[in-house]
Amino acid sequence: GLLLITSGFRKLITYKNELFIAALISLPYASLYNFLKPVINLDAQLLNFMLHYLGFQTNRKGAIVYLSNGSVEVMPSCSSVGPILTMLPFIVVLLSIYPTRKSQKFFVYISSIFAIILINCLRLSLLAILLDRGDIDGFNYWHTGGGAGIFSNLIVFLIGGLS
Repeated sequence: GLLLITSGFRKLITYKNELFIAALISLPYASLYNFLKPVINLDAQLLNFMLHYLGFQTNRKGAIVYLSNGSVEVMPSCSSVGPILTMLPFIVVLLSIYPTRKSQKFFVYISSIFAIILINCLRLSLLAILLDRGDIDGFNYWHTGGGAGIFSNLIVFLIGGLS
């Protein structure tokens, strides 16, 4: 509303990056989780793949990966969807500050999304291994304790470096 008052409809296009950032921030995450549900299955597939090649006997059914001593379900809140939705406005801000070509922006967006999925899958693999070994204290540390922030910081630093 403030942009319309100060610049009018004709000059509103000059603020396209700022409007895009505002739209990304104001979107309800609940509706985007349903839109990005294939990412949850991709996380489960990649988790199954990583655990299999680490030597674990795994089976996957949907978002649930079965191990020898239990199973792990990739919940929407633990999937890569949350970090992707959190980091997209950050990437838009970084790319609007510095002049970049469209091909560079495309590269940053795609590589950032793949980096988020890979780092989150490493986190999920660590959590699954801890659960399979019965280390509940280690699981709690890496899931909700101080260890969970390490992966978030790693994602932020990696995306900042890519941008």
